[in-house]
Amino acid sequence: MIRDGETGILCAIGDIPGMAAGSLEILQDKKHWAEMSKLAAEDARERFSRDAIVTKYESLYQRSLPIPTS
Repeated sequence: MIRDGETGILCAIGDIPGMAAGSLEILQDKKHWAEMSKLAAEDARERFSRDAIVTKYESLYQRSLPIPTS
């Protein structure tokens, strides 16, 4: 979901100091925060739009559900 360094910062599970440092890095630089926030919103709209998600679900259903035979 997150693109490390572009739409957020990724840390290992349980890396509380890393999460705190990453949060401070973003929040202490208003320009960086604004750019990252804008990219994250654009990325979410693009990758998780209704059309994109419906297409992915339809594809998943077609691969997963048995085709009825008559």
